[in-house]
Amino acid sequence: MTHYLDVDDHILFGDGQYWGNYQTVNDIWKNFIGDTQEILVWNLSNEHINLLSNNSASYITEYYNQRINNKGDTIKVRGSVGYGLIKVKSEWRIVTTNVSHFEVD
Repeated sequence: MTHYLDVDDHILFGDGQYWGNYQTVNDIWKNFIGDTQEILVWNLSNEHINLLSNNSASYITEYYNQRINNKGDTIKVRGSVGYGLIKVKSEWRIVTTNVSHFEVD
C-alpha cells in the first residue's frame, strides 16, 4: 500500500463498477495477502507509461497470476490495471485505480 496515496478522493473502479476508495483498495490487498499461501506466477505484459506532466502520469498493464490460497486451491487470474499517479515529494503515488480481472482455467 506504500504506492497508494491515502486521499479522500482516491477512486477505485473494478470490472466496470465503482468499488470504493483508498480504504477499499487497502482491504482488498489485506484480503488477498491473508488468503494467499504462495504466489506461483505474477507476470505483467503490455505495460504503458504516459507522462502527462512533470507531476502526473498514467500506467496501464495486463497481468496474469497464479496463487495457492489458504484452502490449497490454485487460483489463476488474468486482467488489466490502470493507475493515475501524481508525484508527491519526489515519489510517484497512485491516486486512481481501474482494474479488471477474471479467473481462468
